Amino acid sequence: MEHTLVDRSLCQPHTLSLVTRVYFYIYLFCSLWGRLTAGITQSWVVRSLLITLKPQSKQSKPMRVVVSIGGSVLAPTLDASHVEAYASVIEELVEAGCELAAVVGGGGVARQYIEVARTMDANEVQLDQLGIDVTRINARLLIAALGSIVDPKVAETYEDAGDVIRRGDVAVMGGVMPGQTTDAVAAALAEYIDAELLVYATSVDGVYDADPSSGGEARKHERLSPTELVDIIVPMSRDAGASAPVDLLAAKLIERAGMRSIVLDGTDPSRIATAILTGDHSGTDIVCADDPMALAHW
Repeated sequence: MEHTLVDRSLCQPHTLSLVTRVYFYIYLFCSLWGRLTAGITQSWVVRSLLITLKPQSKQSKPMRVVVSIGGSVLAPTLDASHVEAYASVIEELVEAGCELAAVVGGGGVARQYIEVARTMDANEVQLDQLGIDVTRINARLLIAALGSIVDPKVAETYEDAGDVIRRGDVAVMGGVMPGQTTDAVAAALAEYIDAELLVYATSVDGVYDADPSSGGEARKHERLSPTELVDIIVPMSRDAGASAPVDLLAAKLIERAGMRSIVLDGTDPSRIATAILTGDHSGTDIVCADDPMALAHW
């Protein structure tokens, strides 16, 4: 039996208008061409669909990071180029795909204000408020160096900082409330925004089992669990004049959240970027011992 694509009667000129005949011949040509190239066309379509539907190589999820920068690290003196160097690191991290918040401390300037106010019988809450004000001034200094990638306001609550990060901007915080250092603010913020990493950029190169500035022998830890960090910080917090790399409340918040953290010497800002982007640093890793994904980002 002869196979036809369409009823031949439809091909009679008197039965078709000009427009209809044009459409008909287009249809006929496409049908014939489809038969001749069915294998090629089908193969091409299948390959196209597979390429479209195939799961693309899983790109790394943006790493959400909180960086705590000590005031004495960010601004040991009022030097614009020094602050700009830290801003450049933050810009580099953002360009690499990190979602980032920075918490800035008060440093020596805050301590000077507090010492003077204490001689005038200011109470501890008032002293804390002075320190918070200085941390927010330092935060404004960093914001001024960051330009368009940062929210122009200092975030004063964790909710504010979270909203900024979810919007895609860099959030910068100082202190929040009396009785809480910026170490603790950084840990609380990291927990609040579900950060993957918390970095303390300090003036020491890690966590020691004793105060390294005391003159005695102090051994640096390359890796600790959050509970081990608390155990090390507790006796330091009791000793008058001792200098712990992070305060006790921050250590307990890290322990509660199981927060992966790094304590490093941040006096060279490039060390911060290297630690976050590659995991390479000479400080101390704080990692949950039972976390199989510890350090998996790198």
